Amino acid sequence: MWSLGAVLFTMVIGRLPYGRIKTEDEARSLKPLVFPPPSVLILSSQVKELLIGMLAYVPSSRYTLNRVKNSEWFNMASDRVQIGSFYLVRQPQKVCDGEREREVKAEYEI
Repeated sequence: MWSLGAVLFTMVIGRLPYGRIKTEDEARSLKPLVFPPPSVLILSSQVKELLIGMLAYVPSSRYTLNRVKNSEWFNMASDRVQIGSFYLVRQPQKVCDGEREREVKAEYEI
């Protein structure tokens, strides 16, 4: 679960949660998670709570898979949420539309 939390933290924040940990002593002396200030990156309280729970140092206090799955952040649905920047990628243009494609588009009113 800790590894999944580290991956999620990296995907959301853009850096490793604790930087590079080189020794066992560094691992034992982990400080609380530091999130970027709101002027840099606005994070919801739900994602912060989830990351803190997934990255808890003591395994018995770490979130379980069931708790992650049922967390507020994991179950959020919002029109404001945008995944990736796929809309910025230039899409290839077609040379021509095929007859079957026109039929499917008409059927599904696309």
